[in-house]
Amino acid sequence: MNASGACACPSYRRSARLFWLAMLAPVLGLTSATAVAYWEVIPYVDAGVTLEDNPRYLNDSAIAAAEAVDPGTAIGDDAMGIFIDTRLSASYKTPANEIRVAPQVRKTSYLKSNEDLNADTWLVNLLATHQDQRGSVGISANYRETGLRSSEYDNATPDFVGNDTQTTKDVRPFLNYTLSPRNTVELSFSASDVAYDQAVNPNLPDNLPLTSSYFDYTYEQTVLAINHYLNDKNFLQVSLNGGGFDSQQPGLAFRNSTDSFGVNAAYNLAITPTLSANANFGVTRSSVELKGLQRDPLTGAFCPEDALCSASDDDRNFVGDIGLRKRSELTTLNFNVSRSVAPGSNGSEVVRNQFRFYVNRTVTQRLSVSAASYYTDESAVAGGDRLNRTYLTIEPTLTWRLTKT
Repeated sequence: MNASGACACPSYRRSARLFWLAMLAPVLGLTSATAVAYWEVIPYVDAGVTLEDNPRYLNDSAIAAAEAVDPGTAIGDDAMGIFIDTRLSASYKTPANEIRVAPQVRKTSYLKSNEDLNADTWLVNLLATHQDQRGSVGISANYRETGLRSSEYDNATPDFVGNDTQTTKDVRPFLNYTLSPRNTVELSFSASDVAYDQAVNPNLPDNLPLTSSYFDYTYEQTVLAINHYLNDKNFLQVSLNGGGFDSQQPGLAFRNSTDSFGVNAAYNLAITPTLSANANFGVTRSSVELKGLQRDPLTGAFCPEDALCSASDDDRNFVGDIGLRKRSELTTLNFNVSRSVAPGSNGSEVVRNQFRFYVNRTVTQRLSVSAASYYTDESAVAGGDRLNRTYLTIEPTLTWRLTKT
């Protein structure tokens, strides 16, 4: 076992950042003819009900500890709340370029017995793209300030992204290039920086130590994908991805550094003009290194304070998803089952199994109704039951478009 030490950021990550900044420099300086340019501003208001099981995202160990202390506790039971979501999409478009800004505010309130779950979410999404006959290039950036509950798992509705808050800053440059009429290549790099502003919630019992301990992390990923179009309805995709996860908590010696590499193959099929399906399967190999451990992971004995323990492990996980999408003039339906490796707030990457269902019906030009459900269970990469937990939410929603066009 080794003493904890600092881990320098690999040089290939710094090189990747410099490469993308150099590649995107011409895009950031693009200008367009104003004769065909126009603005498009669309405001929305959503309101609905959220029904959640295990709303505090507690892992199995924390729930068992709470029930051992208080057999009648309802800390892991379901909760019901209401939410209001206001968002604005403002775009500046030309035939070749688009710049879009999309701020969003979501307020969620629960019944008095679960008022500690109330949260506000603030998001700003930016997108700039340029497209020509051979492909497209662009960059997206996001800033999110959310209650921890809102950020730990996705919301049930697609494209949405306690007193503890999470601040996320991420950027993603991308390039799509047409090699031939039937072949295209996609290259992207994404980088995220996540920090937690922690405050102990006095409404929660003292036997839940993990609810007030989160680990800041950075996450980077590069993806290279090649698409081959068999015909107008079907195409195949093969992709390679590599990433790095680095997590630590301010003031503590603990540190988790995880590098991963994966390969995926996907098939997309347009069954009818309104119905499509996709299947994506692959494998991800992760190399995990933990430093600053207070206990020896093999014997369970305490490590000396001046020589904290470390451990390393490799893990291989099958990943992928199967999806079905139906879209007609008035109705949209999405169904998806997936398994992925993703960063988590508890200082580890996690293996996440997800089920998602969403249906939307347009009632009038301005009004639409929808229903969504989302279920997930997760466990830590490289095993262990420290992060095993499940979550379920169901959300019926009304959406009102404030302008007709």
